[in-house]
This record gives sequence, C-alpha cells and structure tokens, in this order.
Amino acid sequence: MRSSRTPHHLANEVRLKRTQHSGSFLLLEGPDDSRFYRRFIQPEQCHIIIAFNKDNLISAISLLDVAGFHGVLGVVDADFDVLELRGLPSVNIVRGECHDVEAMLVRSPALDAVLHEFASPEKLESFEGRFGGPLRSWLVETARCLGYLRWYSLTTGLNLCFDGLRFSRFIDARTLRLDRAALLAEIKNRSQNPALSDDELIAGGWPIDRNDDPWQVCCGHDMVELLCLALRRAIGTRHGLTTDDVARSLRLAYSPEDFSRSELRAAICQWEVNNGFQILKPIPAGTAGS
Repeated sequence: MRSSRTPHHLANEVRLKRTQHSGSFLLLEGPDDSRFYRRFIQPEQCHIIIAFNKDNLISAISLLDVAGFHGVLGVVDADFDVLELRGLPSVNIVRGECHDVEAMLVRSPALDAVLHEFASPEKLESFEGRFGGPLRSWLVETARCLGYLRWYSLTTGLNLCFDGLRFSRFIDARTLRLDRAALLAEIKNRSQNPALSDDELIAGGWPIDRNDDPWQVCCGHDMVELLCLALRRAIGTRHGLTTDDVARSLRLAYSPEDFSRSELRAAICQWEVNNGFQILKPIPAGTAGS
C-alpha cells in the first residue's frame, strides 16, 4: 500500500474521490497524524488522505495546484524548515509551530495531564528538585542534542542512523542523566561507522554558537522516547509502558481548548476562509482561543 502512494497516485486519488465528495481533502504525512487530526476535523466536510511521507505530500499538492484543483490542504511537519528559513512550497500547505506534532503535544498542557496520570507525584517532585526545573525542561534539554545531531547529519550528508536508538544505553534509568560518550557510541553503532570522530559529533550536537528555538530543534519522537523511559522508573513505576502508549496518551490528553490556541489551527482556519472549504469542527462557544 505504501509503495503505491506516489505523488501521482495521491493526486489521482483526490481527483477520483472528488466525484463522490464535494468538500475538502486533508493530506497528512502519516497514520499518527491522522489519529491526531480526526478528533478535530468535520468528517462530513473533510476527507483525510495519508501520503506516508512529506515529499509525497508536497509533490502531490504541487500536481494538484498545477491542475487548478481546489479544496485540498496539506499539513506537514516543520522538521528543520523554520530553522533553515524555508518558506512553504504552496499556499495549500500549512505546518505546525513546533518541529512536529509530538513536540507540539509535549509543549502543551497534554504533557501535564499525562504526568498526572502516569507519574508518581513523589518521584516527580524529587527529580524536578534535583534537576532544578520542570520535567518539560529536562525533555527539551536532553532532546536538543539529538535534534542538533539529526540536523547536522542532514546538512553535512553524514547519514547518521537514528532509527532504533536504544535510549536506555545513554540515559540512566534512575537519575535520567545523559551519558554523552554512550550516546555517541550508540549513534556510531547504529550508523555502522565506528570511525566517526567524537569531536565532530560533539560540535554538531552541542554547538556553542547557536541559540535556536528548542521546539524547532527537538524531534517529538525523541521526546516521547525520553518521557516513556522516565515514566518506567525515574518518575514512575510503569515498567511495561511503551512509546506507543505515551504517544497515544498525549494525543488523547490534547484538548480542543489546547488546539484552539495553536498557531496550526489558526493557519488551517485562514486557509478555510481563503478557499471557502471547511476542514475543522467549530470551537464550542466560550472555549479559550475561539
């Protein structure tokens, strides 16, 4: 199924569905995005189509733009585009205010709700006292070096492999301290390149001359992995908790009120006004941000 989702297949699917659906189409990068947006769209007015990757989505929108097709909006992760000052490739594409959806969830009150549900109040208070700040700040501080390493790998063509990183190999499960040497060893091992220079990786992951918005640098997947690891022991006792459990809980804890205050919702609403199509459910009267 995924292999058939070329940009031309996606564009043709939208055209074909237009014969049965006169409303809007929302193109999303992946299934997790669909699970997030389904809570907020008007299903009678909007049909979701999954592109399975960002490049597919952007190219499909381009094909539909050239054909003069109306009523289709693509939503993409920012990734590192904001940091690289890249504009949006189409007026029919919007992006969120953070690196990705998961990062947006961690920045929101959804994180506090998940901590209330899964964390031990005593363990959480003890950790935050030792760390000197809230758990959210620890997530940002720890995930930032991984984000910079991901960005460095992309910009230099270093082709580091981050898939399958075993976070427990470089994060102490009890104290949540990051072992930088162990992190570099894990990345070199996953990348099957033991000859990589530690000095180069340190310069890439811990740049001393940059002060970028951490919510653009930090990858939400890394933050979810870190949160899951923390909840298993350091701030909780959820030994069987999985990253899918944590990601699902964050999505469910993210409320319509949270969404109403987001820049992402504002961008989608502006597209609706500009194009005369409906995507989102109305915000209930009295909800903050409506």
